[in-house]
Amino acid sequence: MLKIRKPYGEIGPYFNGVNYHWRTQDYVNAIVGTGLSIMRMEEFFDSRENGCYWFSELKRTSMTQDEINGYYDWHINPQAALPQWLSICATKQI
Repeated sequence: MLKIRKPYGEIGPYFNGVNYHWRTQDYVNAIVGTGLSIMRMEEFFDSRENGCYWFSELKRTSMTQDEINGYYDWHINPQAALPQWLSICATKQI
């Protein structure tokens, strides 16, 4: 079961090291607001082989392969079913 930590619209500010948690619309609207045209948008998943989204590279060195695999199994970690990265390619017309 996916655990919801806060409402999607609650973006911050927070005082736990990260000031804001941006929504996808916040990124897209900021890009469009500068006059850029979005050419392409991709969502990516972290790599099980050498990824470090769920844990630091240092922590990874002390983990078993089963522990690592657990982070990437959406049955164990429901958030793994969602993309961890967003990439947007945009250009500005001159």
